[in-house]
Amino acid sequence: MKKMIKLILILTVIITFLSCNKVKNISPVVKQGVLDLSSWDFEKDGSIKMDGEWEFYWNRLYAPEDFKNNIAEHTSYIQVPGTWNEQKVTSQPLPGKGFGTYHLKIKLNHSYDILGIRTSGAASAYKLWVNGKVIASNGKVSAIAGQMIPQYLPVLTGMVVNAEELEIIVQVANNFHSKGGLWDTVELGKLEQLMKEREHTTVYELFLIGIMFILFIYHIWIFLLRKSEKIALWFGLLCFTLLLRTIVTDERFLYVLFPGFNLNFGLRLEYICLSMGSLLYGVFVYYLFPLDFSKKVLKIALGLTIIELVIILFTNTEFYTSLLLWYQVSVIAIAFYLLVIVSPKSIVHKRFGAIPFFISILILIACVVNDILSSRLIIQTIYLTPFGFFLTILLQAYILASRISFAFGTMEKSTEKLSEMNIMLEQKFEQVEQSEKKFRNIINTTSLLICIMDPKSILTFVSPSFKRSLGYKTEEMEGRPASDFIHPDDIKAVYDTFEKATLNPRKLLIIEGRLIAKNGEYMDVEIRANALYESRKVISGAIVMMNDITDRKIAQRTQEENQKMLEFKVEERTLQLKAEKKKSDDLLLNILPEEVAEELKHSGRSEARQYEQVTVMFTDFVNFTGISQELTPKELVSEVDYCFKGFDDIMERHGLEKIKTIGDAYLAVCGLPNENKHHAIKAASAALDIIKFIKTRKEAGGLFEIRIGLHSGSVVAGIVGSKKFAYDIWGDAVNTASRMENCSEAGKINISESTYQLIKEAYSCNHRGKIEAKNKGLTDMYFINS
Repeated sequence: MKKMIKLILILTVIITFLSCNKVKNISPVVKQGVLDLSSWDFEKDGSIKMDGEWEFYWNRLYAPEDFKNNIAEHTSYIQVPGTWNEQKVTSQPLPGKGFGTYHLKIKLNHSYDILGIRTSGAASAYKLWVNGKVIASNGKVSAIAGQMIPQYLPVLTGMVVNAEELEIIVQVANNFHSKGGLWDTVELGKLEQLMKEREHTTVYELFLIGIMFILFIYHIWIFLLRKSEKIALWFGLLCFTLLLRTIVTDERFLYVLFPGFNLNFGLRLEYICLSMGSLLYGVFVYYLFPLDFSKKVLKIALGLTIIELVIILFTNTEFYTSLLLWYQVSVIAIAFYLLVIVSPKSIVHKRFGAIPFFISILILIACVVNDILSSRLIIQTIYLTPFGFFLTILLQAYILASRISFAFGTMEKSTEKLSEMNIMLEQKFEQVEQSEKKFRNIINTTSLLICIMDPKSILTFVSPSFKRSLGYKTEEMEGRPASDFIHPDDIKAVYDTFEKATLNPRKLLIIEGRLIAKNGEYMDVEIRANALYESRKVISGAIVMMNDITDRKIAQRTQEENQKMLEFKVEERTLQLKAEKKKSDDLLLNILPEEVAEELKHSGRSEARQYEQVTVMFTDFVNFTGISQELTPKELVSEVDYCFKGFDDIMERHGLEKIKTIGDAYLAVCGLPNENKHHAIKAASAALDIIKFIKTRKEAGGLFEIRIGLHSGSVVAGIVGSKKFAYDIWGDAVNTASRMENCSEAGKINISESTYQLIKEAYSCNHRGKIEAKNKGLTDMYFINS
């Protein structure tokens, strides 16, 4: 034990000096936006962290061409890694929300073929260029807060350099976290060097995750096998909490394995683990040293944790992340209480395991302080709490093992007492047998079905009439549980009656049930039960008397079955009616929009409506007539059906309403029956998906090319006809959209001026000029760049 403690102390000192002290970096650093690596050889010196003073442009999203054309105006420098709201870039501190551009020039000692860049990410989305090429990105950067998409994914990517000078541009936007900016270091080096570093980090964290998972499963099983060992439960939950925090920090395995995982939920999980970890460890120590840990302190910790969890779960991300310091203060407060109060008291009172616990607290505090300083960007290290916890386990396992050993000792003593009780019970059985002999002569002559059971419901005597009725021999019944001869559905009710009989011996309890004969047939009986007492308080068993009522029950069951059959027929018919109604509703929804269909069902009619702002889409297959002449009818219909089904899926995905198909033309609209202010953007997005769909189909052997036209304006929509009625739209917007399609080209989306004005901020378009459109004259038209 002493050797193990010495080993852990040595490891703790090593970890403390290697991880918690701030590293003195002798590598070149960025100064005023320039990193001079003319004397740095990646092959000999390894990779380098590009830390220091980067050029920073607040509220500007500059691209490489802006710097090339000298459009970007220099404003200030900012420390990387770091967050912009913790540094004064202007005269006033910057807010957490916003966007900006980082700029860095790097001078290399010679040209490299391939280099790599590695970073854990930024707050909360970024896009990184190297020499004018996009190398890495997380989420979506946008100056519009609502369009910014956050993402936390570690990135390691290679790039072809072939130059002695690098220009790095990073656009960063944040509308998610309370802090924004390049808060993690960006590392440059040979690709194989960076890959090896990532492999080492991955192996290290996977090792810790595996250890935590094993410990979690092991201690939960201990608790499940011995519910009294609540300390094992809390210890297992603590392991699981640290496991979860490990997979959402550093290498962020959760986001790597599930790129689509909700970041809002993941970040809340990270903060919940921080808050819950300290509480779970406090509860664990409370059960370890209950006499030394104040229950009031535990309640305070629980209250603070509940408040923290409420804040994390029910407030926005910007708010609860801004309180990170307070969460960390609560963690330090609990650790301080354990170190200064609980641990000394346990040592003074000579609690078993007090000294190993004190050492484990020192280890954990060292690792927790390291993680807090790292999360505050004061030092640059990896998270060590899981690793410190792993070292602590070597000591905690000894404490828990001793408790389990003591529990087993207690169990052995309980087993000895149980053996003594069994001996006493056997003596009681002998007394019961003597009492039974007095009644055998009477029981053997009656026609009633009589049996006697011990307190465990084991049959100790069965009357001859009972055996004859069920077709058993004495040795086949006596000594077996009464439940073996009772219908499974009646066992609980019969046993409940037996229990009531023991509680009220003066009252004769009667219940109906079914017995199982040897040939498998059931016998309906009326059961009367009375308790047998050895003394006033000691039960020796029960005597049960039964009458055969099979004939009466058969008649009763026949009546019940007829009633159930009638109810079944009614229910079956009801289900058929519901199924037919669903088919009718589904058929109606294939013809009409859902809102129009509901209006038609409830009121019997649907009013035509004017929609002021919608976007109409027309599609048409190029040279459809010529292609159709070369196909069989089956081939033609099959190909058109495949394409239109694909269009239907795209319409549903983007929220467009399919109106109809006219030969090879497809008509859809966005913005009705439910108005949508983004109707033009949604229609453009759907049109781009159709272009991609047809292109993919063409590559797979498809026959058609397509042209698409979009126009935004007002339409009238309503139902026409009484037989084979249809939902249709009318208006100049429909005609104009058709002209846009006629003037389009294969694989292109032709849009009108009105549509262009609605989507120009979201999509890049090319102005085609004024083009003659049938019955419309010269009209401005645009192609959407796909």
